[in-house]
Amino acid sequence: MLEFLGKLILGGVIGVVFCIAVETFSGGICIKGTRKYDKFNKDSDERVKNILKNGSGSSKAELQQWWDEHH
Repeated sequence: MLEFLGKLILGGVIGVVFCIAVETFSGGICIKGTRKYDKFNKDSDERVKNILKNGSGSSKAELQQWWDEHH
């Protein structure tokens, strides 16, 4: 019984550490319908529009070379 409680406590501690790491390093988990999700979705849409508006900065030949190497 004591061994089971030790494993349960250790599992809880590992779970808490994992949750803290996810929130700290990756920006956390976003659930659809929450304010955090809406903000992330809006920010990412703006970022993509800005990237597409400004172009990639690469010439057509450079893009074709990258395509040939990676596909």
